[in-house]
Amino acid sequence: MYDLIIIGGGAAALSAAVYAKRFNLNFLVIAKELGGTATQAWVVDNYLGMQHVMGVDIAKKFVDHVKSLNVEIVEDEVKKIKKGFVVKTSKKEYKTKAIILATGTRRRKLDVKGEDEFKNKGVVYCTTCDAPMFRDKDVVVVGCGDSGMNSALMLTQYAKKIYVVVRSKVSAAHKYTNDAKKMNKIEFLEKINIKEIKGDHFVNQVVLDNGKTLDVQGVFVEIGSHPNSELAKEFGVKLDKGGNIKVNDCMETNIKGIFAAGDITSSGCKFKQLITSASEGAKATNGVFEFLN
Repeated sequence: MYDLIIIGGGAAALSAAVYAKRFNLNFLVIAKELGGTATQAWVVDNYLGMQHVMGVDIAKKFVDHVKSLNVEIVEDEVKKIKKGFVVKTSKKEYKTKAIILATGTRRRKLDVKGEDEFKNKGVVYCTTCDAPMFRDKDVVVVGCGDSGMNSALMLTQYAKKIYVVVRSKVSAAHKYTNDAKKMNKIEFLEKINIKEIKGDHFVNQVVLDNGKTLDVQGVFVEIGSHPNSELAKEFGVKLDKGGNIKVNDCMETNIKGIFAAGDITSSGCKFKQLITSASEGAKATNGVFEFLN
């Protein structure tokens, strides 16, 4: 039996693992994939001590740090948490005294006609993953937050023209917005929505709700995310209205022995940042250590 199982592979989970090693716990990390949402960021310039670092690079630093500590990691998907704190994956079951849920979030969809039809055929949800495929093409980015602006800025390295569709008003950090507006390749279309995505085998046009169309070959959806809290909900962990896990200051949930950290929680004024996720991971492990003792 393990003292602790950490479920997740992002900043919160990996930070929790570093502290679990320091507390000399017998623990296991289970993650479908390592790196978390950091891998989807173009450039990170607000993580203390790391200036202007690529998202994939900072994620690699996190993973390399944990692996250097000889942490036991299982790359598998957790399917269920059973009574008695048995964690069931697609391949095996593991028993533990405590659990940290750090399963993060998944991207929101536009829910418009043609979106599902052209998913991975021009409609994408990870700019870092897919931007190089759109070299010298015209694309549209849907999103007015930091992720939308970062997406547009990254695409300037590849695309010929980038339309940024702002459904209400720009909410991104001032710096990102200013940088985007300075780029000749980027054109802002404010208070407009995409009504439909069209194409043949691949995307070739989007229809806007003002009746106009854009001839584009790519649609980058950057409109936020949903918490991956289904495991928690099924086990009886309390969630807020948005599906985030409710935790106290020590990252404890309503169930003794189950903690949560990172983007999946309702803590920190819902300020979803790498640095706050890493902080919550450390706090969660400290909470586990106190619980076990």
